Order: sequence, then structure tokens, then C-alpha cells
Amino acid sequence: MLNGCAAEDFVTTRLASRSATVRFGHEAGHNYRPRCLRVSLGSRIRFEGPFDAHPLAPGRVEAGIPIDEDTARGPVSEVLGGQSAEFVAATPGRFGYYCDSHVVEGMMGAIEVVESVEVESGEVRGAP
Repeated sequence: MLNGCAAEDFVTTRLASRSATVRFGHEAGHNYRPRCLRVSLGSRIRFEGPFDAHPLAPGRVEAGIPIDEDTARGPVSEVLGGQSAEFVAATPGRFGYYCDSHVVEGMMGAIEVVESVEVESGEVRGAP
């Protein structure tokens, strides 16, 4: 489990879109929607919300405490202000992120970057 996201929790974007949006603040409150996101390699991930109130930080959280680790490989980087930020999923793997102001309230999530996303029978799933 990474930042509250188990393998079955990841929401998958459609292959054709090659983009996804994570919203927070306003109507979403102290939540990221979706919290657990699966995208294919090369996809663009856009975060939309008030970063001044919810500064975005990359990393893993355990028991409400951010864990120092190398986050350079992940698609998310620190954002302290503005209303939107966009990142590219350039490396396969699972990468955590959190709100630096509300991490103890559980405002965190994860992005899983897979080689490709397959669509079968109306269901969307990740392909390792």
C-alpha cells in the first residue's frame, strides 16, 4: 500500500486520452480526486486546485508522517502556488504525493505509471 492506495484502488485513464486530471480543494475539500490514479507511460497528469492552501509534495507517507526518500524518478514535483500544474509520467512505477499542510488529515495519494493501459470488454486495467 502506498499513501492509502492498494493495488485494487487505482483508477485507470483511457489509453486514447493520454492525460488525467487530479482535483483538490474547493468541492473536493482536503481530498485528491482521484486519489489513486493509473496512467500509461508518457501520459500528462494535471493537478487542479489552490496550491497556496494545499502545497503539493512528492513522496511516501507512513502513519501521517512524510518519509524522506529519493523522489526524483516520480512524475510529481513540489508546487507551492497557483491553480494548476502539469507533469509527464516518464518512468514506470508507483509514486506517492501529499499535501504538505494536510498530510496528517490524510490528504495524500499515489500515481501508478504502467507501460500501457489496455481496454477489454469495457473494463480498463493496467498492463505491467
